[in-house]
Amino acid sequence: MLALTAICPKCGASFHELVLSMRRLVDENATFFDAIQILMSAEQKLGIDVKDETVENIRPWSELSLRDLATAVERSDSTITHAAANEAVNLAVRAEFSDAPDTLDFNLPLHQALSPHRYE
Repeated sequence: MLALTAICPKCGASFHELVLSMRRLVDENATFFDAIQILMSAEQKLGIDVKDETVENIRPWSELSLRDLATAVERSDSTITHAAANEAVNLAVRAEFSDAPDTLDFNLPLHQALSPHRYE
């Protein structure tokens, strides 16, 4: 199924669209939990509280990026600078996702930024 080549053993129909739909759903759920994990770690590092509404109003979960998370951190406390928010998110990713790439692209959708080879 992961190779997108599975077919129904009874009728021979392709599972391609079904598998892609399942993958999108899994990715959306993973993005949600990864974002929460990163935000909680950044909150702890900075001693702040990011309100749920701050993140929910940025963009749909499927499009959420590390830049969006840094923006949410920055907006949560007027004393947090842009650079400090970016650094907190970067450190949170390093702490929570040991297999994340050495260089993070803050503009990619979250799952792509954390696991770029999954999408090649």
